[in-house]
Amino acid sequence: MKAVRRLALAALVVACLHLIFGAIVRISGSGMGCGDHWPKCYGYWFPPFSRPDLVVEVSHRYLASILVFAVGSLAVVAFLRRDEPGVGGRGGVLRSSVGSLAAVLFAAILGGVTVKLGNAPWATVAHWLVAMTLLALVATTAIR
Repeated sequence: MKAVRRLALAALVVACLHLIFGAIVRISGSGMGCGDHWPKCYGYWFPPFSRPDLVVEVSHRYLASILVFAVGSLAVVAFLRRDEPGVGGRGGVLRSSVGSLAAVLFAAILGGVTVKLGNAPWATVAHWLVAMTLLALVATTAIR
């Protein structure tokens, strides 16, 4: 249970940081800092950091990849330890951790859709709603 708890807290910290960077992307107007290229930025995984909007946008993407890894690790460890008290079964963290994995993957896909559609309002709102759901699921896992 200690490993699950530590991973849940780590995922929660990364999710909060990612949420802050998402807000910075939106407030600064950097959402199209990498153009309509996704997942790469102008065809590069590590573009030249020559513009502030590009740095903000690509940092958000890098944090997203770290978040996917953290939440994926949490779900795998929770699944492997599902027989431990407090992990599997009623009231356990397995469901919320697997839900977090589904939410983070859906949020990443919606992030790509948002970029491809040039920050269409409906895509941006959908991306934000799924991100809030992800934050709630990761927080639930960490609290339980």
